[in-house]
Amino acid sequence: MSEPYSSRRALRWIWLGCIPEPGTAAGDLITEHFHGDIDAIYEADREEYREIKGLSENIIDRLCDKSLDFSEEVAEYCAGHGVDLLCPDMPAFPARLAGIQRRPLLLYVRGVLPPIDENVCIAVVGTRHQSEYGAAVTYSIAYDMAKAGVIVVSGLARGVDGMAHRAAIDAGGKTVAVLGGGVDRPYPAEHAELLEEITHNGAVLSEYRPFDSPASFHFPARNRVISGLSVGTLVVEAPRSSGALITARDALMQGRDLFAVPGKLGENNSTGTNDLIKSGAAIATCASDVIERYLPLYPGRLDPAVLSVPKPKLRKPPAMPKPGDLPERFDPEEEKREEPDAPSAPGKRSEKPAKRRGILDRLTGNREPEKSPAAPSVPLSEAEEAILALIPIDGSVSSDELIRLSGKPLSEVFTTLTVLEVKGVLRALPGGQFTRS
Repeated sequence: MSEPYSSRRALRWIWLGCIPEPGTAAGDLITEHFHGDIDAIYEADREEYREIKGLSENIIDRLCDKSLDFSEEVAEYCAGHGVDLLCPDMPAFPARLAGIQRRPLLLYVRGVLPPIDENVCIAVVGTRHQSEYGAAVTYSIAYDMAKAGVIVVSGLARGVDGMAHRAAIDAGGKTVAVLGGGVDRPYPAEHAELLEEITHNGAVLSEYRPFDSPASFHFPARNRVISGLSVGTLVVEAPRSSGALITARDALMQGRDLFAVPGKLGENNSTGTNDLIKSGAAIATCASDVIERYLPLYPGRLDPAVLSVPKPKLRKPPAMPKPGDLPERFDPEEEKREEPDAPSAPGKRSEKPAKRRGILDRLTGNREPEKSPAAPSVPLSEAEEAILALIPIDGSVSSDELIRLSGKPLSEVFTTLTVLEVKGVLRALPGGQFTRS
């Protein structure tokens, strides 16, 4: 029998999890400097913290406050409300999350988290304003995937997220919801019953404390956890402004696979997904299009024989572009001979095929200047202009530095960054950096 996890260490992880905002680079800087040793992190002094390059003085001040009173209150609340703690040094903490950038410092859990690393987990994301077409496609694909043994991961939001969870439960499968607030704070409110069902058919996870209410700037941060838990992300229906495209970008930056469902031409909900397909995302018209990739990688974990009759595919595939029409990083011959990637070891990045690199370039804007269209002229508020002015024309700056330079509350800066990213004025880079589009 394994040794019980030390309550002292759990309290210290709660303490650390309350210091950097989830989704920022500070957590990585701290844990990497101390090699993930929570006792060393907690027991260090100001001078040791100052050795960490890039750590703000505000974070250092908070690290120097060693009181665990609030951590004890959080732990007591969790114990009384059926919430478990999942710390990075616990055996059950998913290795998939340990290898991503801006990894979670702590997860609060309701339900029973399935063995993530041993199974095929697919994130299913899309717009909150799904059409009848989007709802039908989401339910059909998510139901069949769950029936075949896939763990469906999503964010419990309205629209595609909720439909994916519903389908997985109806199929008798497992599903995991990652929230932008506490695990006992269903959002939207009408999904309260669905949240409870998920706890009996999988788990609800969050980096935020159980009593924390959801906030707009939490959702872009939680998207990296949705994609990080998964071997692939399926975007069903999403306009170009959809937060689902942030999840798609995170998936590619984490070295995960990306799938997209073709959308109806001329409809706003199809613009984002069709852009992904044009950039190289794999087309998914039924569950088989997704799970066939993982049959040789996860032997015995999937049962394609239980799938319902495959849905009709496009009668005529789109014509392949000529080599001269493709981005420089896309090699059609490489695409043709590409073999399934072997599962990478925890903490290691898998080599990205040229196709994946091309999609990532499109989503993050890393393209040749002469091929990159001019940023759209959009009206900005005074607060948005102020934050944008802090980002160099030909450089990048971290979110932590923007908080320091602006002197504004963390929540306000994160909300503004999210709006600017949606407007196409700036883009996020690896390591929590932001640059102008």
